Amino acid sequence: MFSSRSPEGQTYMIDKIQNPGKQIIRQLVANNFGISDLPKLVGLLRDLAHLPEPVKSGEMESNTLRLIDAFDDFFNRFNVPAYLNIFRPISYFIIHKYHTDKFYHDGLNDIIGGLIKRGWEFNKLDNPPSKLWDSGLPKTRAKLISTLQSHYKVMQDKCKNLTDEAKKEKFLKQFFDRLLDTIDQEVILWK
Repeated sequence: MFSSRSPEGQTYMIDKIQNPGKQIIRQLVANNFGISDLPKLVGLLRDLAHLPEPVKSGEMESNTLRLIDAFDDFFNRFNVPAYLNIFRPISYFIIHKYHTDKFYHDGLNDIIGGLIKRGWEFNKLDNPPSKLWDSGLPKTRAKLISTLQSHYKVMQDKCKNLTDEAKKEKFLKQFFDRLLDTIDQEVILWK
């Protein structure tokens, strides 16, 4: 069983996720990320996807338990399958780091405390979904729908080609399959 506090868990978190993640972010910020760096990104995503879900236990402090509950609440409301496979493992990493690393623990506490002190306005749990799609200018929205509809087949073919190339990488195939499903759902909504 994975324990983020064990030496093996710490080594995995630092060597497989944290350090490669920092390196990729530095390269992206410096506009120095090329096609040859994609295997590093794929490796990072694969290792992140293998990070186990944090399990509540008596050894966790109350804020760690609250963080787990807060992410669970968030993902219950933010149920977009195409993004869940990316954001949920990132939340696992945040929880594990908060639980084991004093620097991240204190940093997150300072950020959240600072937001509360400054009167941060939190969303109500019964907020309706975003209306950004409907609030765009009618001309812009019509142009976007027209472009998506006219290029749907091309996008679908490109995604399928990428999916075929990614069959060796199971999580990439799952990602592209979910992307295609999401596109198909959007097309059904247009009809």
